[in-house]
Amino acid sequence: MGRWRVATVYGGKEAVHRRLLWEKLDEFGSNSHPLVVGGDFNCIFAKEDKRGGRPFRFSQGAREMSSFVERSNLHEVSVSGPRFTWCNNKDGNVKILERLDRCYVNPLALKNNRLVLRHLSRVASDHCPILLNFLEGNVFSDKIIRKGSLNGWPFSNNSIDEKDREWLTKVLSLEDLEMVMLQTTDSIAPRNDGVSYSFMKSYWNIIKKYCWYAANQFFRLGKMNVEWKETILVLIPKVLEPAIPNHYRPIRLCRSIYKVMARILLNIMKLMIHKLVFMEQAAFINGRSLGDHILVAQEAFSKVQEF
Repeated sequence: MGRWRVATVYGGKEAVHRRLLWEKLDEFGSNSHPLVVGGDFNCIFAKEDKRGGRPFRFSQGAREMSSFVERSNLHEVSVSGPRFTWCNNKDGNVKILERLDRCYVNPLALKNNRLVLRHLSRVASDHCPILLNFLEGNVFSDKIIRKGSLNGWPFSNNSIDEKDREWLTKVLSLEDLEMVMLQTTDSIAPRNDGVSYSFMKSYWNIIKKYCWYAANQFFRLGKMNVEWKETILVLIPKVLEPAIPNHYRPIRLCRSIYKVMARILLNIMKLMIHKLVFMEQAAFINGRSLGDHILVAQEAFSKVQEF
């Protein structure tokens, strides 16, 4: 790839502060090396980049940023993922969404490179992390544009194999169902039908064949009994003397048989989900941790500080 110049940006909230940023970036920019400028610009260009709050206005700050992009001959990288990258973490009518985070590159960066900017899910911040991906191949090549070739897609590590397909179509055995029952917890509140896991285990020798037949019907036909989906909504107090709705945490109590079906599906998907979900998704995947993202961010900032 050779030598690249990368500028990570945090634009001030005031236009006068961002004006200093554009001046610094003008000095930093170069036509002799591929250039990437990305981060939180704290500025939007169009009404489509905002939802909620005050109406969009093409202010002086937006005009100055647009002028900087034009004179630097920068091009915005195409985006995949959520449109908005910032949220004020409010609900209802006071919720505001904006696209503040962007990535620009110069013509040299586009030459012989396919770039895609991914907006990842927000986790512990009001901003979405953005990830610049370098894809193999030339985006302007005849092979991709004219022939529409799908060679090499999907990537081998993002597809299931024949063994996985066999698991997906495998007939549920009584042993599989009994293994799921062993994974359940006894001390769980009964649902609207009054049937708890403790009850099912106590009378398992009597009801196991009926449960097995019902489960196979569900997986064979792909339709679930409507009554299995019935739930009870319970409000759990979060404070000693709750007085307003905010003082409660709502939870739903699902039927035991519904949760058994869900656990069967979970056991099947756990065997292959890591092949289908990209590495950027760290949460809820066995063997991955959100702490990995923190370590990557720390390493990235350390490298930036070296320059």
